[in-house]
Amino acid sequence: MLLTPLKHQFGRLIFYLPLLLVSLLCLSVFAIVKSSLPQTQITLEAGVKGGLFDEMSRKLAEDLKINGIDVTIVNRPDSVATVNDIADKKSPVDAGFIGSDAPEGVDGHLMQVGTVMLAPVYLIVQKDSDLEEIVNLQGRSVSLYPVGSAPWYACTKIFGAYGLSFAEEKILYGNSSSIIQDVTNGKSEAGCFVDASPGIRDDISSIADDLTNENLRFLSIPQSQAMQVHQKFLSPTVIPSGTFKIFPPLPDTDISTVASSVTFVAKKNLSRELITMISYSFTQEYGGSTFWNQNEQLPSTNFIGLDPFERANDVYADGLPWVYQRFSLGTASFLDRFVHDYSVIVVFLFALLSIVSTFGLPTPYQIIIDTRPRRMHMLIKSIDYRTQRLGKISNRDGKRLNRLTKWLNKESVELEDMAQQIRHIQDKASS
Repeated sequence: MLLTPLKHQFGRLIFYLPLLLVSLLCLSVFAIVKSSLPQTQITLEAGVKGGLFDEMSRKLAEDLKINGIDVTIVNRPDSVATVNDIADKKSPVDAGFIGSDAPEGVDGHLMQVGTVMLAPVYLIVQKDSDLEEIVNLQGRSVSLYPVGSAPWYACTKIFGAYGLSFAEEKILYGNSSSIIQDVTNGKSEAGCFVDASPGIRDDISSIADDLTNENLRFLSIPQSQAMQVHQKFLSPTVIPSGTFKIFPPLPDTDISTVASSVTFVAKKNLSRELITMISYSFTQEYGGSTFWNQNEQLPSTNFIGLDPFERANDVYADGLPWVYQRFSLGTASFLDRFVHDYSVIVVFLFALLSIVSTFGLPTPYQIIIDTRPRRMHMLIKSIDYRTQRLGKISNRDGKRLNRLTKWLNKESVELEDMAQQIRHIQDKASS
């Protein structure tokens, strides 16, 4: 009987619907697996090459490389703008260190992994210099970090608070080491920079060795306690006498100064495994007790007003999750992301299959198997429809008939085997 076009199209739908459902299921599984694969690359933006942020970024890169994570470091002298690059969705920069609170307008695009250090502002002059107080610096030559960098920003805010200004021709720019050299060699009368607090591991910063120089003297910031009222990112602190050398003590008296919070921020979509490993690195590198971290409150997400990653807080409170302790990064991150992102879906599917099984309803696989004879019948009618319309069997339909014939032969053999088993059982029962 020749099928009508409507019945022909309905037959095609009945035939392809189970295949379509299976294809959608496979694609869904593939998408879930692909989205659960670990992120093994990250781009960090650091400050001036050789500066504090650059050294800290390189140390983090070493820690992450152990776990197969590749880190690309992009140096930008005007590091104050780093936070804007991270917040920019079109920027390839994923994360980086900042030396102040995040500006308004970016909190919807990035989050903090945590503050890892309170980095003091160092104001230095030669030991025999006639400069005794910060107010004496007016009109003198000075060495600073590059314009737009976080240390430059901190120092200029402090100088501005005291009404100090400097002619451009009397300013030299560089990183911490070059600023110390400029003052030691007399190229500049004073230097101001932000760097690691003493007690930080040498492989992160060697600033303590550079400042163990008997030809240098430190200037205090007398109003350091009040500075935070005007610049919230600057916290009052003290460089204790003997910090860099016990005897003769260097410095020879306690130095009042301020410290900038060094915080790691990232795009909001930074993967869970990267947040986990970065947070764990910070606990290992910066979690030890120092004068500036006596209660071991660092790393912490409580120092700047930016929403934290909850996973970072979990790592700081409870350590590395057990799944990352027992498995490789690839396996651990896959399990972590799969459970976090798709656990509800998996539970729902298991519950659905359990209900289906409890009430004796057919499973999707059973539906596909049980409807196969009807689908094959519809396929035969569909081929017959096209053959009568075209007057011949197309190559495509010929291949389908060959596959159908093989399926029928296989089914016939299996059915005959089942029939023989049934007859055998019946014969045994009747004998």
